[in-house]
Amino acid sequence: MRLDYLSNEELVVMLQAEFDDEAFNELFYRFTPLYRKCFRQYPIMGFELDDYFQEGRIALMLVIEHYDIKGKYYVASYFARVYENRLINYLRKLMAKKREQQLNLLSLNEPVSLVAGKNEVYTYGDLLFEEGPDTLEWVIAKDTLEQLIEDLSELEKMVFIYRMTEEDNSVPNIAKKMNEDRRVIENALARCRKKCRQHFG
Repeated sequence: MRLDYLSNEELVVMLQAEFDDEAFNELFYRFTPLYRKCFRQYPIMGFELDDYFQEGRIALMLVIEHYDIKGKYYVASYFARVYENRLINYLRKLMAKKREQQLNLLSLNEPVSLVAGKNEVYTYGDLLFEEGPDTLEWVIAKDTLEQLIEDLSELEKMVFIYRMTEEDNSVPNIAKKMNEDRRVIENALARCRKKCRQHFG
């Protein structure tokens, strides 16, 4: 049987009935452009292109197991959704781990910066960021920083951490690192500013 003549749906039905390496590989390599696209679109630290192909094999096994031939989705769109969700969830886990590590660094007494024109070393509890075109005004008091962090949503918390710890803490750079639209970051910063003022009057 010429497998390349079969549709994606026909191959999945065949594989659901009885697994066959040749049929699996035929279906798997049809999605090569998707693996390459996601390699560029969802960069994961430590991942090479081969790792994206491996994730594709895992996703395809899930598709074969769960795909409903009577459903409304084509195999290609269903597979793309499963595959991209796996990558996005993996990225979220990495980002959550990074947030946790960064929060552990937010010691209230940790020296973090020198204010221009002054010799004093300031801590997170003392630091004042001047509001400007590319920065957000943060007035962080030692006794309320932890309460402020707890009051932030996950998105706001991540934006806050990038704002405090990145050398380039501009909105475009944060948006790029978080793979978010600039407007999303700007809105998160606006909410952070509002909550900051609620905490500090």
